[in-house]
Amino acid sequence: MTGRTGPSRMIADAVPGLVVAALGLVTVLGARTLPTLPGLAYGPAFFPTVIGIVLVLLGGGIATKAVRSTEAGTAIGPLPPPRRLVAAGWVVLGLLLYLPLLQPAGFVPLTTGYALVLLLLLAVRPLPALLYAALLALLVERAFVKLLLVPLPAGALGIW
Repeated sequence: MTGRTGPSRMIADAVPGLVVAALGLVTVLGARTLPTLPGLAYGPAFFPTVIGIVLVLLGGGIATKAVRSTEAGTAIGPLPPPRRLVAAGWVVLGLLLYLPLLQPAGFVPLTTGYALVLLLLLAVRPLPALLYAALLALLVERAFVKLLLVPLPAGALGIW
């Protein structure tokens, strides 16, 4: 922790949340300008709109938590610097590994593994991290395959 307390700590924690929420709002508004495609239930604006809504909700949650924790006399502590660097490095390295491994490994197992490693690096306990990672992979896969009609790689084993 940096030792900051009170309003300065609240501002330092709430501002990033508000920035994320604002970016989400801009994304939703920008997606509304995309053309619709006749005969399709989901057009080019669908995915950016979903992402924008998620950003607004997450950013608003971060800002709200910062305000509430400051009022309660606690501060939201960041991850220790080495852990932050490793987590940030995994985001980049994991994506570089993700692309060549997607076809042979398959979307669901690879996405579950990628998200699991990231959640563990962010100090989420192992069992909840595994559950969140698997649920995320399955929900995203179902959304793409069933709603958006975008086939995703099943992998060499063709399990999924």
